[in-house]
Amino acid sequence: MSIEENKALIRRYFEEAPHHPEVCDQIFTQQLFWHALHYSDQPDFSSDPATEKAAYARHKSLWGGWSESIDEMIAEGDRVMVRWSFQGRHIGEYMGIPPTSKPVTFSGIYIFRVENGQIAE
Repeated sequence: MSIEENKALIRRYFEEAPHHPEVCDQIFTQQLFWHALHYSDQPDFSSDPATEKAAYARHKSLWGGWSESIDEMIAEGDRVMVRWSFQGRHIGEYMGIPPTSKPVTFSGIYIFRVENGQIAE
């Protein structure tokens, strides 16, 4: 795939998957890997499309009006880096914190690896 096709795939991840989780079957490999330092008890873990769909359902129960936006995207070869922002309202218990109904914003960086037109890592 071209760099532009890889970037388009990642845009689908941000724009479609949160609202239409069935897209996970198309955009993720059957076994994908996440490297997430914010999960200190398990910074590297594998997943699959079904697990990702369940994660979206969980996020919807935690964050009212949830949205993520792409602030910056850089790609080279099979890698796509995204600096993103998140906005939502805290409506469910998260990491032991009871719901506050307060607005929440945070940001982060993802580095994706694309394999055969799907997100592999």
